[in-house]
Amino acid sequence: MRVRIFIPLLIPMALTACSLPRPWRAPTPAQACATGDLSPSDALLVVSTRLPDCREGPLEWTYYRADGPQYATADTNRHTRVVDDTAWLTELDRRVTAAGKAPVIYIHGYFNNQDDGYRRALAIRALLCPRETAPTGTAIDACTPSRPVIALTWASHNNFAKYTWDEANAEWSIDRSVAQILAIARRHNGAILVAHSMGNRILVAAARAAQKEPALFSRLILASPDVDRGQMVELLQRQEGLGFPATIYASRKDQALSASWRTHGYPRAGDLSHWVSGRIPGYPYRLVHQAEIVDTTNAQAGAVAHAAFIQSDEGAADLCHVLAGDLSKPGRVPDPLYAPYWVLAKKPANPDDCRELGIAAAQIAKGK
Repeated sequence: MRVRIFIPLLIPMALTACSLPRPWRAPTPAQACATGDLSPSDALLVVSTRLPDCREGPLEWTYYRADGPQYATADTNRHTRVVDDTAWLTELDRRVTAAGKAPVIYIHGYFNNQDDGYRRALAIRALLCPRETAPTGTAIDACTPSRPVIALTWASHNNFAKYTWDEANAEWSIDRSVAQILAIARRHNGAILVAHSMGNRILVAAARAAQKEPALFSRLILASPDVDRGQMVELLQRQEGLGFPATIYASRKDQALSASWRTHGYPRAGDLSHWVSGRIPGYPYRLVHQAEIVDTTNAQAGAVAHAAFIQSDEGAADLCHVLAGDLSKPGRVPDPLYAPYWVLAKKPANPDDCRELGIAAAQIAKGK
C-alpha cells in the first residue's frame, strides 16, 4: 500500500523539479564588483537590493538578493558601474543642492530586469526637463532635470511565469528598500515616491513607516498598484489617508492586474473594474482622503495596458504635471458622478509642454 501511494507522488515531484532553477554559486566578497567613479555627470543614480556579478567580465545584475544595498550609476545607454556609497550620497547631495528640490525615487514592478527599471526612471527624468526647452527625441535624455531621479531596483525576474518568485523577492526586499528610501528622504525632505505594479508594496510600506514624519514625502504616485484593493480602500478612507498626498493611476483594461486578481482571488488596487474580466467601472474609491484617482482606461497603452502612466503619451503627460505640482492638469476631466476620479482624455485638444515631454518620455519608456 505504501508503495502504491508513494509512486504517484513521485510523478508530480519529478515534473516540478524540471522547472526548478539550476544551482548557482553567489560571488564571494573577494569577487565583488570593483567600485568606479561617478562619470558621466548626468548618469542616473541607482540603489539596488539585487546582487551584482562581475566574475565573467562586464557587470551583470542577477535575480538574486544582495547582502546589503548596492549603489551604482547608469548612463543613458543603461551601462552601469557600481560606486562607493559615500561618493554616491555626496553626488546626490550635490544634485539636490543644484536643483533646489528633493529627489524622485522610482520603484519598478514585477517582470522587470534592471534595464526595465532604468528605462522608466530615465523616462521620468525626461518629464523633469526644463519646460522652456521641451526637447524631443534622443536629446531629451541628456537634459538637466528639475529634480534628481533615483532608480530603486530589487531582484525581480525577467520572466512572465515567475510571478510568485517576484512576490517572494519583493516581500523580502521591503524592509531593506524602505530603509534606503527613509534614509534618502530624511537626508532630503520632500522626496517624491513613484512605484509601479508590485513595487507599490514597497511604497505602501515606506508610507506607513513614515507616518510620523510628514515632511519626508511631498507626494506618493502609485501606478497600476498590484496591492489588495480592499486594503488600499481602507487605508485611503482613514482621515490621514496614506499619510501623504497621493495620485493613483488605475484602469479598467489592465490585463496584468486582471491576471493578478485571478491569482489572488481579490481585486487589485489599480483595477477599477467591477468584475475580473469586465470593463464596467467598479469605482471602489469613495470618501477617500488625500488621494486623487486617475482613470487611464482611455490612454493608448497597448494590449496589456499595465504601464499607461509612462508608456502612453496621455499618461506620461499627466505624470509630468503631477511631478511639477501643476494643478491645471489639462489632459484630464473630472468624472461627473464620482469624486475624486479623473479620466484621462485621448489626445487633448490643446497640447502643452508636458504633452511634448510626455510623447518623448513614452518612447524612452518603451525602449524606442
